[in-house]
Amino acid sequence: MAPRARTARRPTLLIALGIIALIGAVWYVAPNFLHTIEFNLYDQHFRLRGPRVPNPQVAIVTIDEASLVVEGRWPWSRSVLARLVRRLDEAGAASIAFDVLLNEPDQSERKVVERLRQGLGARALDAGVRAELEKMLAEADPDAALAAAIRDSGRVVLASHFRFSDGVPTDTAERVGSPMKSALGVRLATDAPPANRGPAFTNFPERGLYPPPRAREERFPLPSLMAAAASIGHVNMIP
Repeated sequence: MAPRARTARRPTLLIALGIIALIGAVWYVAPNFLHTIEFNLYDQHFRLRGPRVPNPQVAIVTIDEASLVVEGRWPWSRSVLARLVRRLDEAGAASIAFDVLLNEPDQSERKVVERLRQGLGARALDAGVRAELEKMLAEADPDAALAAAIRDSGRVVLASHFRFSDGVPTDTAERVGSPMKSALGVRLATDAPPANRGPAFTNFPERGLYPPPRAREERFPLPSLMAAAASIGHVNMIP
């Protein structure tokens, strides 16, 4: 190659290297405005893509305004949920998962019958009416109705819920050892042993300050419901 051609290409090479170095420096520093730009571009990407049709194999049965108008305010009687399970089972649902907690007994129907009996107690009731009220009171067990529906279905997954300790635990283990290698890092762990040298996270000093959440309690469904369910899954969501 002629010396003149080499001289002509040198500024182009220097400019390219400068751009690469500048981009690398900006990416390393990662100022906040870049995050804002990235999030805006991400939002714009989904706007341009448009909505996608949900997977037809998954159906979400919501407790919405329309259902509240028909069934009344929440919480509904477990008898309503029992009918729902049977309807979904008849419709061919491969799996039925609840994301509501059923960890307390349902006394709604029993309370209604009890109030009806007490309200009519002062009157001279026919023996047949009194016997019917006693029968209704004995059979007012919506939890049993739901457990039977769940057991007959054999495909129901009920929800459990973890209760976590408040705040960040203060008894975390002391941070020891060298930074762990990571393909996501941008800093070489030169202070690590040769076997562990490589890309490392830049926030190694903070490792251990945010350990996995610790649950102090897990709330399960009622024993009768849990025994009838095919499985149990927690519904905690931590952003």
